[in-house]
Amino acid sequence: ALEMTALSGQIDDDAELYGREDELRILMDAVARASGSRLPFATLSLTRKDLPREAVFLSGISGSGKSMIIKRIISHYNDKNWSVIFCKCDRQSSSLSKLLQSLDAYFGKLFDQMEVGRSMQDIFHRISQMFSFIDNQRFHQICLLIPKLGELFPTPSHAKSTCTIQDDALMGIINQTTSTTDSFRENTHSGRNSLLQLVHLIFTAVCRAGQPVLICIEDLQWVDKLTLDIVGEYIIKSVGDNSSMMLLGSFRDDEVSEDGFLINKIERLESSPKNVNVTRLKVDILPEHEINEMISFKLCLPMRYTRELAKLVFCKTRGHPLFLVQFLQSLVQKDLISFSIKSRRWKWDCDIIDMQMISDDVAEFLTKKLGQLQKNVITALKIAACIGYVNTSTIQLLDMGQFMPANCLLQSFESAAQEGVLEKAGPVFAFTHDMLQESSYDLVVKDERKSLHKKIGKNLVVPGVEENAELCMVAVDQVKFCMNEGGILDPSECSTFARLNLAAGKHAMSIRKLNYEQARGYLDTGISLLDANKWETQYLLCLELYEWSVVLDFIHGRVLTVSRRLVEILNNARSFDDALNSRVLMAKFLVTQEKYDEATSGVLSILTNLGEELPKGAITESLVISEINAFLPMLKGITKEKVLSLPPMTEKNKLYAMKFLDLLATFSFASSVLLMHVVGVRMVKLTFQYGFCDESIAGLVVASNAICHFSRDNILLATQISRIAASFMDGHHHEHSLKARLTRMITSVHFFVEPWQAVLERVLDGHHSAMIVGDIDTAMDCALIYGGSSLFSTDDLASRQKTLAHFVHQMAKHKRINALHSSMSYYDAYSALVGKKAMCPVDTGIQMKTNNELLKVAENTKNRLLGAQVILNRILVHCFLREYLQCGTLATKYEVKVEDLRSFDLFKAFYEGIAALNLARDTKQRKWREIGERSVKKMAQLVHYSVWNIENKHMLLQAELHYLDGRHTMAEHAYKSSIISARDHRFLGEEAMALELYGIYFLENKKVKNGIEKLKIASDKYKEWGALEKSEAVKHFMELVSKTKLGKAN
Repeated sequence: ALEMTALSGQIDDDAELYGREDELRILMDAVARASGSRLPFATLSLTRKDLPREAVFLSGISGSGKSMIIKRIISHYNDKNWSVIFCKCDRQSSSLSKLLQSLDAYFGKLFDQMEVGRSMQDIFHRISQMFSFIDNQRFHQICLLIPKLGELFPTPSHAKSTCTIQDDALMGIINQTTSTTDSFRENTHSGRNSLLQLVHLIFTAVCRAGQPVLICIEDLQWVDKLTLDIVGEYIIKSVGDNSSMMLLGSFRDDEVSEDGFLINKIERLESSPKNVNVTRLKVDILPEHEINEMISFKLCLPMRYTRELAKLVFCKTRGHPLFLVQFLQSLVQKDLISFSIKSRRWKWDCDIIDMQMISDDVAEFLTKKLGQLQKNVITALKIAACIGYVNTSTIQLLDMGQFMPANCLLQSFESAAQEGVLEKAGPVFAFTHDMLQESSYDLVVKDERKSLHKKIGKNLVVPGVEENAELCMVAVDQVKFCMNEGGILDPSECSTFARLNLAAGKHAMSIRKLNYEQARGYLDTGISLLDANKWETQYLLCLELYEWSVVLDFIHGRVLTVSRRLVEILNNARSFDDALNSRVLMAKFLVTQEKYDEATSGVLSILTNLGEELPKGAITESLVISEINAFLPMLKGITKEKVLSLPPMTEKNKLYAMKFLDLLATFSFASSVLLMHVVGVRMVKLTFQYGFCDESIAGLVVASNAICHFSRDNILLATQISRIAASFMDGHHHEHSLKARLTRMITSVHFFVEPWQAVLERVLDGHHSAMIVGDIDTAMDCALIYGGSSLFSTDDLASRQKTLAHFVHQMAKHKRINALHSSMSYYDAYSALVGKKAMCPVDTGIQMKTNNELLKVAENTKNRLLGAQVILNRILVHCFLREYLQCGTLATKYEVKVEDLRSFDLFKAFYEGIAALNLARDTKQRKWREIGERSVKKMAQLVHYSVWNIENKHMLLQAELHYLDGRHTMAEHAYKSSIISARDHRFLGEEAMALELYGIYFLENKKVKNGIEKLKIASDKYKEWGALEKSEAVKHFMELVSKTKLGKAN
């Protein structure tokens, strides 16, 4: 009878769940809201995107029955066409790894059931469509996380790197560590955000497969923050995406602090402005009357007959569900409750039951009960308690006669499963409840525990253990329990387990484990097991352990440990090659400490040793120009085919040199742009002399940037080189990393030649790539470029201001203050044109600054880029509002001489020229004419590189100059040409400006009717553009003209 009770740990669809009717009803209601099942069928498709996200959290003490409630819900909705993803966290395994295994199991089930019916085939088709929109690199990464997807949707293997050295796991991780000045934690954030993006893509595929999705996570008290962030952020992010989803979690409330990250995450979901309903359910003890109802039903007796027994059981167990079932089972086993054939009913003696000695502690009671099992079963439980989840392959390795007669251990595990203490899922045995694991561990005498752990660990050390991730990690985990015991490990064993800890650390850092904290623990343990004179006796093992540990310490921001261990490696390395990895990390470490000079000096010294000496001392513009001029003949006739025909770079020292040059180019972008350009030139030279490698792509981009900014006559060549480099990135095995890093430099070249709007799409692509790889710095920089630069070319100001407002929120969230301040300047320019009534508001929690405040910030922080952006945006607004004196004064007072704004020179020249030529006409001052003529000349030079971007601007400046000189026929022709060119090339704001200036030209030349006609069209164009404030200003001006005499209006 008890086996049919859901309190026992075994459950089927017909089992009765006692005392949990209210909890089940609340859960069913939440599921109904999440699925929209209470909505009329006819409106379901119209309202699904408005469905709330439901999150229900069950809390209670261990053994209170939370798992049974979750099992009942899963059992019920598995048959209701729900997709159920179930994850149970535990102390020993990474919760993220558990979640990924659960997703893999979901896709495995889908694979197995694909032939069952049409519905599964439809789900498969929808998921297939979803993944078809994901590029190969990201899908390959997803398949590493979820191997079953690789079987469901096989893809071609990815192109291999052209680099022939150092393409090992360690160098791969070293290359992913950022060397920015923000802080060490950016490395962790980079990996976190990249992983978050990938798992969110998987969740999205599941949610859009056509079935409601139930995500169940048990034992959240052991979940890590990363896993909780991934799930929690997706719940909020996915609201309104036209799918049904619910999160069901459980945790022990007595093991979770009120100010811990789990409770904080629940509170964040509760306070989310999105449509998220959060329900907290306390699963408490069973009241006496519920126990009586259960016993009455199971013994088939009226409740008045069982009331005294129920009261006694309640007093003994205090209503604790797990305790209750175990106690009742013990009464049956002792025949204290027995079935009377004569009376045809169950009978018991309450006085005898009351005399039963029972511990007040559930764990102690369970330990005593388990101690009554057969000796071999108890031994199996002790081993299982030491390990946790036990695979049959692990059991077979231990089943060699060390713990009991050979070939008996597996049978003992099976017997424990039959007793209900263990449960078997496929090849894995696990305790049915973690309290049973704790009680089983208590069966091991304390003085013998370390020896048992060591015995298990040693018996798992078999040939090939280092390559077997699960076995390796189990072995070192066992030895970790006893390593502090003096003399328990001899020197040979210490050496063996130091090597295994290194292997376990690598496994923990693999994409399937993603547990950097666990990996760091393994590496620290490995180092602690080394000899006292380790650098002499265990050199190679010591070097590898230290290098891997430094990478992990770098990621976790352990500044002192990184510094100390790097110095130790460099002091003990036996050769230049042995120290290379550490020299890379040392350079990155120095950059994070803003010690650019030391980092640069170190890398330059290494390059000298590698035969690539760079100019010493200060790098000047004349030196860069000289390097470029000497380098240009090498690029004559360069094509992608010519670069592809280069052999792979194979010379070891040159490959190392390219890696260090690439590193130097990366951090000199922030410290010395001139040095970066010299480095780019050298990288391309080496590529043409010694062959192509992965770093050649970055070299081509940096070199093209140098040519563009210091050899303006060769802008087209720079663009060609940049395009070649960009083409190598598409489909590259590090595509997103390359795009994230190099997009800004590529676009700064392409802005001169390619259509401005198309270049902005490339910037947006760079932003997406940066988010994918978790490079928040670059993502926010690209967001700034996209949102800000759209101001100069968009055909919808309101839409782009909304996009910029979203980016402002993201920059504030990620605390990217420099990008945030620059975005505020662009936002202010949008607002000036759109008007306060139509402007898109920014989150009230963000303190927006005025342009004057931003200029003060730029001055105090010596941020020349921010200052230049503020001035440029003010010049733009003054020009569009026809405040020409303010525009001209600002433009002449502040010269934009910032590397990152070179591509904006053309806009400054354009707005300054418009203002100057109008002022020259009004004031007759020679200086304004000269400024205007310079702008016309500059545009005449640039138009050869890009008719699309420059022609309309050049023609409008020509029109104003012709008007100034009294050449009216030529002026009218230029005005018309400018309007047509702006329209053809999608510069709507500049089309409106040209129409406005053409209208004013007519008015000032007493052609009022023509002038009013052009001004009306200009007003409509400004309105279409989204510049409502400007449109109203033009209308007001037209009314003035209509109501007054022309002379007075003028």
